[in-house]
Amino acid sequence: MIAVVGSAKEVVKIVMKDPVESGEAGDGGFVDPASVEPKEEDSMLLESSGCGANIAVNLASLGYETEFISAIGDDSLGVALKDRLDKAGVNTGGVKVFPGMTAVNVDFMNILGDLQFTRRNSAMIKNITPELLQEKKAILDKAEIIVVDGSIPREAIEYMAEKYGTRRDVKLFYDPALMHGGYKARE
Repeated sequence: MIAVVGSAKEVVKIVMKDPVESGEAGDGGFVDPASVEPKEEDSMLLESSGCGANIAVNLASLGYETEFISAIGDDSLGVALKDRLDKAGVNTGGVKVFPGMTAVNVDFMNILGDLQFTRRNSAMIKNITPELLQEKKAILDKAEIIVVDGSIPREAIEYMAEKYGTRRDVKLFYDPALMHGGYKARE
């Protein structure tokens, strides 16, 4: 079995059909609707993501028994994310639900699909702590391979390195996820 420890989030991609004008607040307000030309609707897509979640889904799609350890919120985004992981064949017994909002990115794209700007809330990922990993010890101890995602807190990465990095019965892999994760490994 392969255990993946990492981030899980939902991504909302909004493809804006019209450019955003400086100071624009939307179509609301005190404007006579007859004087406003209708705009083409923006398209929106919701998808599950996160370095750890992506790794777990890809491993499951290749037929590997995969357990995922992460933190999600008790909101509708968390329910959707867990459902997508389950449908992808990922065992989610290691996913803990916390009060609050699931990590989310909102990406605003132009009509060509180029990212214009993004907003994110990744606070939920801070709940992936050494204490959570100790709670999930049964999963980690039966894993032959463990993959650690560099987007989780440094303390959790250090815990995994100390606890499982020297064991001969498990292979420990580290995916830095982003440049910041590479710095965490170096330090």
